[in-house]
Amino acid sequence: MGHLIDSNGKAYVGPSQQMDVEMELAFLVGQGIKRFERVSIDEAEEHIFGVVLLNDWSTRDVQAPEDHPFAAFNAKSFASTISPWVVSIDALEPYRTKAQPQEPSDLLPYLTDRRELGTFDISINMSWKLSPEGEVFDVSTSNLTNAYWSFAQMLTHHAFGGCEMRTGDLIGTGTITGQDAGSICSLVEQTRNGTQSIKTPAGNSRYYVQDGDEVTFTGWAGRKENPQVVGGRIGFGSCDGIILPAKPL
Repeated sequence: MGHLIDSNGKAYVGPSQQMDVEMELAFLVGQGIKRFERVSIDEAEEHIFGVVLLNDWSTRDVQAPEDHPFAAFNAKSFASTISPWVVSIDALEPYRTKAQPQEPSDLLPYLTDRRELGTFDISINMSWKLSPEGEVFDVSTSNLTNAYWSFAQMLTHHAFGGCEMRTGDLIGTGTITGQDAGSICSLVEQTRNGTQSIKTPAGNSRYYVQDGDEVTFTGWAGRKENPQVVGGRIGFGSCDGIILPAKPL
């Protein structure tokens, strides 16, 4: 339910017709950071307790009038879903990997991370169960290496301006869409802003999630074929959500 704009440019209130997902990872702050106390890039991970999967639900038709001239408010404030398991930053240590290359112009001194292995090999998959059809299919699979900024850079930058960080604060990566079509992490991207429908394997069609639909994210660190890691990989549990009808006015 939100503040919407019809095809004639007139404002009205009604249920969203463009309920979207955002497939993300997020980390929980462990040791807090006091207001106006900065943290160096080398110290940042000491303040991270662990990592979860995050679905940053978004209503794109509510977001549209909010984005101009500012940013999303009610379009995102109504719900977020996280996975049940918090995987500690220490448990992720065997899954370190190289971060993607960054533009030198982006890397001011306080954001420059000189570690060779600055991020983690964490994959995340989205499956979608349609209602009432009952079809279940995979939508996309991405990896944390598609995120431009590392966890350490995100936390360092967030605290740089003086923002206090408290134990338990949750910081999301934003969507981690990769370069190929199979790694797109939101439906607004998949449908090119609602102009091209998603055709499912069984022949159904969707632009956005609808009432009764169920979305599930699953995630894992590492790869089964990695012989250097005992057990191959570790999981995050599932991040599930079912869309219920909007409450009437």
